[in-house]
Amino acid sequence: HTPVKIASDLRFVAVSVGYNHTCAITGTAAELYCWGDNTRGQLGIGSPGSLNGKNVPTKVELPVRWASVCAGGIHTCATTELSELYCWGDNARRQLGQPGTLTNDLSSVPIRVALSAQSVSAGSTGTCALSSTGLGTDADAYCWGESTNGRLGTGTASPNLAFQNTPMKVVGGLSWKSIVAGASITCGVPVSSKAP
Repeated sequence: HTPVKIASDLRFVAVSVGYNHTCAITGTAAELYCWGDNTRGQLGIGSPGSLNGKNVPTKVELPVRWASVCAGGIHTCATTELSELYCWGDNARRQLGQPGTLTNDLSSVPIRVALSAQSVSAGSTGTCALSSTGLGTDADAYCWGESTNGRLGTGTASPNLAFQNTPMKVVGGLSWKSIVAGASITCGVPVSSKAP
């Protein structure tokens, strides 16, 4: 197999690949484009009938400048240059960070999460972010979504299917350089080079 150029004249400076969709941020304009499967609204393109997939990069219409994006299993989250955090797509495991439930357990447009974030990681069924200001101090980690078996690091370790709807601070008293949400595990690198 050989790399194939995306059918677009857009120039991207960041890209993230989910289960069956991709999102990328352009350079100068800091616009966000997504393409691929949209069964659960993970492209963030909104409007009635928007659940059809896209074969070419399609702009996520929100009047912001995007700083980072992470395509998860079947949801997507992104931060803006003002540290605003938005998520969209599947919410069956509460991975969009909203306090209540959503119609059909999804959102096909970006919805704001109540956390100022410098970075975000969207996993299969959960999401984690490093805060910038607001709920916590710089480098505090917050996670939400499926919390089964303690995968969010929030002190809940139920062996049964369990959820955390909104951002909850990761316990342990560490400051974080980075955090990554996976399929059923979350890992992070603390600011201090060694964890306790």
